[in-house]
Formats: sequence, C-alpha cells, structure tokens
Amino acid sequence: ATTCSSNPDLEAQQRDLPQYRIMDRAAPFRQSYGRFGVRRLGNQVIAKMIRSQDQFHSAVHQSTWKMLFSFSSVVVASFWFFGLIYYWFTAGC
Repeated sequence: ATTCSSNPDLEAQQRDLPQYRIMDRAAPFRQSYGRFGVRRLGNQVIAKMIRSQDQFHSAVHQSTWKMLFSFSSVVVASFWFFGLIYYWFTAGC
C-alpha cells in the first residue's frame, strides 16, 4: 500500500530505514536534547594547525565560556585603557 506522505522521516520509519539527522530526536515528542550528529574526523594535529592560522575559525571552535571570557576581557581592558587616557588628559580641568 502506498501512502501520500510528504514526510521523509515518516517514510523512513515505515520502511525501517536508518535515519541520519543533524539534530538528535531522542527527547520526548521527537524534540532534541541539543546534541549535533556531526563528528570531526581526521588528524587532530593537522586540524589544530590549520585552525591556528585562521583567527576566525580559531575563535569559532572555542567553547562558549572561553568566548564570553575573551570578549568580556577585551571590553574591560578597553574601558580601563581609554578611562586612564581620558583621566590623564582631563586632570587639569
């Protein structure tokens, strides 16, 4: 029997085929726990060497707390730097 379904996941379930997903659907109501189904393959030494040569991709591959810490540090350092400059030049007023 054929069905008029346009949902490929439903069709794969009906035929008992493996489902390959980017996001997991193991949570209740077929929601995601937030785990990605993407794995890095290959030599980690070469990957680190390539990423170290590109500042954008080096930043993208950092954990969230490292990114927040580095951005916060830049903001605080710039606040102190320009605050001291303004203080020195306006001290006579």
